[in-house]
Amino acid sequence: MVEGVTDEWKKTKMRELPLGRFGFVEEVAPSALLLASDPGGNLFVGQTLGPNSGDVMP
Repeated sequence: MVEGVTDEWKKTKMRELPLGRFGFVEEVAPSALLLASDPGGNLFVGQTLGPNSGDVMP
């Protein structure tokens, strides 16, 4: 998702993230699988999962 952005932006953003790095597809995939599963995924109603390295969007 960061393809096409400058290295400077990436370095600045990583310093802002509590985790200190961007995530990998392999780290998000388990959440997607849970939400797509039945009955596991249907228990999450109105919840927010934020696989974003701790970033806070204004």
